Amino acid sequence: MEKFQPIDDLDLEILNYLISDGRMSYLDVARQCNISGSTVHLRINKLEQLGIIKGCSLEVDYEKLGVPFCVFLLIKLKPGYSPREFIESILQNNMVAEANNMLGEYNVLLKLRAPSLPLFRAFIDNTISNCHDIVRYEVLFSIEEMVKRPKILLNR
Repeated sequence: MEKFQPIDDLDLEILNYLISDGRMSYLDVARQCNISGSTVHLRINKLEQLGIIKGCSLEVDYEKLGVPFCVFLLIKLKPGYSPREFIESILQNNMVAEANNMLGEYNVLLKLRAPSLPLFRAFIDNTISNCHDIVRYEVLFSIEEMVKRPKILLNR
């Protein structure tokens, strides 16, 4: 197991600025924190080396990209079948936006982005229904994303 290396309040302050605005330059972060740009650069490198910062991402409007349907799929696998193996087997399908190994009645939670209902139905018919290791599944259509919190601010 990796040894936890503590981060200090300045690290948290830098993280909060980047969480709030991932496009903020190191110089702008430095100005907000009243430190030098090189200090920000060194701190961010440290946070990356610790695995705390894993990368950057964009927020995309999927409807404007022609992928308007957000569907959650709960899947219960046969006892003994690995959720990890199942998830790896379906990742080649580009409708799979997220895949989670779950505890509880269902083993897997998939978040799918579908351009149309016929294509989603084809995914169900060709991928899910044909998988003999699935005991049952449940489909949940999202009609509106009401809260999205990729920007959870940190504090001590």
